Amino acid sequence: MKRRILTILLFAVLPLVSTAQISEFFRNSYVSLGVNPNFYLYDGGNSFGGGVSASYGKWVLTSFGVRGQLSMQYAQGLKGSQIYTYAHGDFFFDPITSLRGRNPSDFWRFYILVGFGAVHSNAGDNDFMGHAALGVDYRVSDNWRLFAEGGSYVQPSSYDNNLKASELFFLTMGVERDICYNPTRSRARNESQNFANDWFLQVALGANMVNFSGAGNISDRLHYSMPVLDLGVGKRINTTWSFRIQTSGLYARYQRTHPAPYGNPTYSDENFTYVHMHSDLALNMIGLFTQRIPDFSVLPYVGMGVCMQAGHVSNFLFGVDGGLMLSYLLPEGNSGIYLDARYVLMPPRFIEPGINQGSFSVGMATLSLGYTHILSRRSF
Repeated sequence: MKRRILTILLFAVLPLVSTAQISEFFRNSYVSLGVNPNFYLYDGGNSFGGGVSASYGKWVLTSFGVRGQLSMQYAQGLKGSQIYTYAHGDFFFDPITSLRGRNPSDFWRFYILVGFGAVHSNAGDNDFMGHAALGVDYRVSDNWRLFAEGGSYVQPSSYDNNLKASELFFLTMGVERDICYNPTRSRARNESQNFANDWFLQVALGANMVNFSGAGNISDRLHYSMPVLDLGVGKRINTTWSFRIQTSGLYARYQRTHPAPYGNPTYSDENFTYVHMHSDLALNMIGLFTQRIPDFSVLPYVGMGVCMQAGHVSNFLFGVDGGLMLSYLLPEGNSGIYLDARYVLMPPRFIEPGINQGSFSVGMATLSLGYTHILSRRSF
């Protein structure tokens, strides 16, 4: 029944997406292939190796874009791991172009990359990871570029048998193929007209609930509800896409099991403070079809970030989040209110409940009510 409903909805929505919208999605995008040497730094040792990567990216604005990358790296690790596979999404930003604009005679392009994703080792360990790099490319013809990127992948503590965080440095060189690249075009009405435009501030209060194996049914889990505070800043890229950087956290609670060699186990509530710093990419479902910012918006989003728990053995961990915002723009147009439902998937070692946890069994559900204030001039 559910599959039938989803099929009906799919065929109902597809006619609303025009060929022009599909063409616009691929406009100013590119594909790339690269090879690299690497240097893997882990607890008490290091190794040299190499790898390959493939990417698809899109310049959403003249100086800002997003991309996805799949990379496979050979490096010798602690657990006998030799092959590490990375899949990650990145934001990239060209600071020089944002300040002085794009000139059609420019052959060089510089950019900063920051992203998050997942890493898998052939020894069987999986976790979330972070990625940062500096890049440069050079146009050799109308649609072809050579590029170089230097950066690192950061795995959290406890990954691959490391007590501390491990890091794989790389220098990637390769070739890019532009798709319909036209950076000097006049910006459309539905795009942010300037980097300084369309920024907003968000503040929210709500409640969180830790989810883990052994937590019981929903009524039992409500016992673990604790307050949460969200602070964030974001930018509308166009009428369809926006991003934000947010700090979320305060208090959390879970039930810890204390096994007993003889007799029944005992239980105790464990309270702790935590911080989750994350970046999200949101899609305005109504703006997707109207090409404007409506008073009421439905915004599904996905993102990743860093989780830190006070007093925990791990200094930091990476988590992936997703959620839905329902936003209403107040009549004066410079502020609004929103309801945000979010779920953050944490590595199992985020908590120590005393019960073995599956790879995707630990998470944090959050429901918050917030206020949005427009910080700068609006383009729409």
